[in-house]
Amino acid sequence: MITAFLSFGMEQVIVRRIAASSRSDWAAAAFFFHALVGSAVSFCILLFLSNIFSHHQGIYYLPWYFLAQALMYMATPLKQYLNAKQQFAPYGVIAVVSNVLKVGMGYILLRKGLLTISTASIVLILAATIEFIALWIYVKSKTGFSLSFRRLAYYKLIKESFPLYITAIFDALLKRADAILLGILATGAITGDYGFAYKAFEMATLPIVMVGPIILAKLARTSLADGYDETKKHEIKSLFTIEIFLAMLIPLVLNLLWSPLLDHFTKGKYGTVNGDVIFVLSLCVPLLFIINLLWTLCFTTRKYKKISIITLVSAVSNLILNAALIPWLGGVGAAIAFLVTTLIQATFYCYIVSREIFVLPFGSFLLIFLLGAVAYYVGITITSVLWLRLIIVIALYITLSVAFKQIGKAHLYTLKSYLKR
Repeated sequence: MITAFLSFGMEQVIVRRIAASSRSDWAAAAFFFHALVGSAVSFCILLFLSNIFSHHQGIYYLPWYFLAQALMYMATPLKQYLNAKQQFAPYGVIAVVSNVLKVGMGYILLRKGLLTISTASIVLILAATIEFIALWIYVKSKTGFSLSFRRLAYYKLIKESFPLYITAIFDALLKRADAILLGILATGAITGDYGFAYKAFEMATLPIVMVGPIILAKLARTSLADGYDETKKHEIKSLFTIEIFLAMLIPLVLNLLWSPLLDHFTKGKYGTVNGDVIFVLSLCVPLLFIINLLWTLCFTTRKYKKISIITLVSAVSNLILNAALIPWLGGVGAAIAFLVTTLIQATFYCYIVSREIFVLPFGSFLLIFLLGAVAYYVGITITSVLWLRLIIVIALYITLSVAFKQIGKAHLYTLKSYLKR
């Protein structure tokens, strides 16, 4: 939440600026200065508070966990600079190495009985430091990145980013309101179970995290340079359909594997008990893919005010729904609140894009969703053998999608053209 307050909505603005113009590289340097100063000041304040309230463990550890997060946050301008230049591989390698080290150090400490809140914070700080230094060395040595700070340029960036500041704050609240309210309104066991399921759900949305910067960089160039001609509109419509098709595979596979695998590996602790929660959350995945593309279309056409309004309405709705449903349904209530909020977001974005940009084939979403549901039902009805279920469901889903002309060579070609640097 602190880094969300610090960000000022700059992350995506610098991608749009740098992708649209080679003369806007200054935006990354301005954001880096902002992140560095903001993180340093915040860390000092938290350290001061932790010394005053040293008897309170949560506040005592907060500065050190924030330090790990702040290092990642200070690396954001460098990551976004590479994203805007469509240089995705370098940070990909750095991130994989740092996360492998993080998991490796955690595992060693766990095996030796030394994994505590304190040692976990040290691991996070070390991994974040390694990632930041490696990224800094690469960007400085292999690109034309300049750290020269220009005050007027920084003010210009602040001015453009300000409409997105509310979006950044409420988006952070939207993502964590369920966990906060569960901690207040539900038991520790329910909160823990939901937290486990939500982390798995976040991992299931990683493809969005990967493809999002690619789409943003490409559409930023198009919308500001040439606009959306009929050829580009057809291309985006094709991308919309292939994204939905691939997104539906995630909830299909996730729901088939969740209970059997988790019950096996956690001895029944997180599998079936979280089955309903993961089912409801998984329904959000295709919607989040849609929202990501629609948000990108709105963002690259600089509809900042409308994005802020949608995020504000969604965050407030999420708070109200969580407060109403958690006491009644626990973790499932939190999941339903998130699903309804996601539907609200998707509906608003569909309306704005259709009215002010161009109409996408939203009917394809409903048809592909129906085809996925049919394939899932047939698969779990025919057999109880897990691997056979998986094969039947995926094969039937692909066959039905091809038969109903929801996927074809043109869609795959569009996807390839976007993923290709």
